[in-house]
Amino acid sequence: MPRIQSPPHVFWITILSMSIFIGVLAFFQSVPQFISEGINPWRSKWTIYLVVLMLNIFLGGALVWGLSLDFFDNIIRRIEIASLSGIARVAALIAVPAALISFLLIHFKVFGTILPQFFPSLWIFLWLSIVAAIALKVSTKISLLPSFVAILLVQGALFRVWGILNVVTDFPFTIDYSETSRFYYGSLFFSRSMYGIDLPLSILHPSRYLLQAYLLSFQVCHFGHTAFGRLFYGLY
Repeated sequence: MPRIQSPPHVFWITILSMSIFIGVLAFFQSVPQFISEGINPWRSKWTIYLVVLMLNIFLGGALVWGLSLDFFDNIIRRIEIASLSGIARVAALIAVPAALISFLLIHFKVFGTILPQFFPSLWIFLWLSIVAAIALKVSTKISLLPSFVAILLVQGALFRVWGILNVVTDFPFTIDYSETSRFYYGSLFFSRSMYGIDLPLSILHPSRYLLQAYLLSFQVCHFGHTAFGRLFYGLY
């Protein structure tokens, strides 16, 4: 079967169109969130972020229009054949993990509880992935599309791992919705020995609560209020 390859300009049109769409949604999620937090979106440090979103929308639209008319073929061709060596290559390779880690820091530390909405983080995720993919492409022989796909997979894995580890704590009180209930439902399997009476099992998938609350939390984590118990819950 012949190998089908998409033209590079189709890749960029798709990426820029996604950026515009996500940028619009990010803008309309960000402004009401800032107002609800008591932040003036046009007289604060977040003004730069909103201006960048607007530039992304208008400049992205202009670039998509130009790409559809083949105005930037020479630039795209230079990106496709670009290759670095020496110190520049090392710098590009360093830029790949730097871009990946930057997203986690922005999402969890900069945005945090001020801007927890989905699309603002997704827009940052997209552009940092593009930067990392270009750095990977010019420092290796991998073409841009496979580089971008590889970066997305690594980004997703890092985000998932960070999300799991972010809730690992030995804080003795509940930190998540219905956290204590999960362990209580698991304890119902042993209600006679624990509470002195026979209690009915939970109708909410009791096998899950058995695994979460007894096999790990009861035997290893002292009723689940430890960092190890929360790590198991995150992995499960």
